[in-house]
Amino acid sequence: MDSSESESAEIVFSIDDLLMKILAGLSLASLRLFKSVCKRWLSLITDPTFNALRTRTPNADHPKGLLFQL
Repeated sequence: MDSSESESAEIVFSIDDLLMKILAGLSLASLRLFKSVCKRWLSLITDPTFNALRTRTPNADHPKGLLFQL
């Protein structure tokens, strides 16, 4: 990763609103793992504002199809 990519990543991860929008699209299983990345991410994921955003955001938790056993 060159320095401009590194700077861009730092900018994205320094903006809480943007990071919340990115995290809101993840599955519950991923969020459980991401809560252990750092204290800041734990704080964002457990914030009531995040929970409200997550309920309005389509994510990977919804079923993708139905399975029938015959």
